[in-house]
Amino acid sequence: MRELEKDIEKYFVNEVGKRNGLCWKFTSPGRRGVPDRWCACKGHQFFAELKRPHHAKRADEKLQKAVHERMAKEKVKVYVLESRHDIDLLMRYLDRGMLPEVNHFAKL
Repeated sequence: MRELEKDIEKYFVNEVGKRNGLCWKFTSPGRRGVPDRWCACKGHQFFAELKRPHHAKRADEKLQKAVHERMAKEKVKVYVLESRHDIDLLMRYLDRGMLPEVNHFAKL
């Protein structure tokens, strides 16, 4: 059975929660393409875009990529995570007190 995006998101929220971090659903009225979640964990802030594993590309992903690139210019990290493996890897970095470069996860 393939995991759904909601399953990946639930796993991510639980993993951040295990580390006593904040993982809030993020919406920006009037602005499309913003990441799904704002997180603060172990002294780091970042955004996460959760995707279903091996998802088909959607038309709005070009817009999402442009928004993520704009955020990166402002030194804001946005991780695109589409599997438990991606999430586990990010959590291992956080457990060591650091964040990886975004290109470790860039899939858009």
